[in-house]
Amino acid sequence: MHPVGPSISIPTKLLATGVACALAILVCGTAATVVIASNVTTTLGSPSQARSVVPAVGPYGTRGQWFRDTGATALALDSLVAPLGPTLPVDAKVLASLGRLNVGRSKSEVWESMSGNLLLGAVLPGTVAELAHGRISIPLNFDTLRLANWTDERRQALDPWLPLFRQWARGPRQPALWGYRAGLPGVTDARDLPLRSLQAWRVLFAENEFASLLALRDGQPIIAMERARENVAGTRHFLEQPMMIDAQWGRGLLQRSLQVLAFVATSTGDSSIAHRALQLHSTTKNYGGSFNLKLLMDQEIKADSRATEEFAANKSFHPALRVESLSTITSGGCRSLPELVFGFSEKRRGAMMRAVANIRDIERGAELGALQQQFLEYAMKLRAAPLTNSPITLPGRSALLSAFSWMVPPGVRARAALCLEQGL
Repeated sequence: MHPVGPSISIPTKLLATGVACALAILVCGTAATVVIASNVTTTLGSPSQARSVVPAVGPYGTRGQWFRDTGATALALDSLVAPLGPTLPVDAKVLASLGRLNVGRSKSEVWESMSGNLLLGAVLPGTVAELAHGRISIPLNFDTLRLANWTDERRQALDPWLPLFRQWARGPRQPALWGYRAGLPGVTDARDLPLRSLQAWRVLFAENEFASLLALRDGQPIIAMERARENVAGTRHFLEQPMMIDAQWGRGLLQRSLQVLAFVATSTGDSSIAHRALQLHSTTKNYGGSFNLKLLMDQEIKADSRATEEFAANKSFHPALRVESLSTITSGGCRSLPELVFGFSEKRRGAMMRAVANIRDIERGAELGALQQQFLEYAMKLRAAPLTNSPITLPGRSALLSAFSWMVPPGVRARAALCLEQGL
């Protein structure tokens, strides 16, 4: 006779089955919550179709250049600022002073101006904090010239900065990631890289714009044109940066500066410059918004996809867009239900390595690619996450998840929390 083990009652079997089913539903529901929250609604038939969704940029470029300052567009911009004269090297003290404006309130050691290399006495006293923290407000409606909003005290506080700004604007195009130390020390992964503080730069561009309009009002057309051209020249230092926020902001600055240049040129009777400025303004305006990376994210749901690798290798796209595209390899894992449940696929590690290799032609692209690679590694190694009820974390999304989140395996909870908190 075969030995007979202890019998399990039918109610116990039913209870165990019910618990197992509930756990499976909860785990899948947890992962599905992240996938649904990502709101992926756009599909892309093949990686090669990525170029077709980028709007044409008019006579100064081709499809896929986005708002890039290259080719005929660069020539048009350079021709507008050529009357300023040859670009001369910027004094090291000037760069050190202006470099402080990038930092804002950040305490990261990644900034050159925080590394101890700042020249003593390089920073002019009085307005660093006000500039960096945006305490000086400027009316930006150049049509009305609301000069009454400017007090002599404010103007005198900013005046010492304008010669530095103008020398920097006229100087050679700044290198990639200017203001960031080589190797990006102190930055763990892509989440930790501090952004440049742009508020102080906005103040300086706007103040120089008003200097142009003041000269125009006072019957000094040559100085007015010079100040307007300086602002156009200053945008060159942001347009080709490999970070998305810098490049987008530079494009916005260029649009604004071209409007001012056209306004001044029209007021002084220089219809040729006005026409060229407005033509370039129209060209860059037609670039449209940033490329919709959800198209790549949709492709990257499949761990063996090559969409991002091909996109990153396409040199017709803006450097910042190519760098930013690497993030879709990680976010694609966040949109894959099996990978949220069982862990990110090893194929993503290989895909990221190849994509990083594809952006090495971009100045300092290898450093930014390494940060994306480190973030993916972090996501792949997640094993646990705390049980918190913050609205941006998993349990805070619903009462059901809050009540039963302890039943979700730690790895699933960790991946879901990371993806939700990063907006992936």
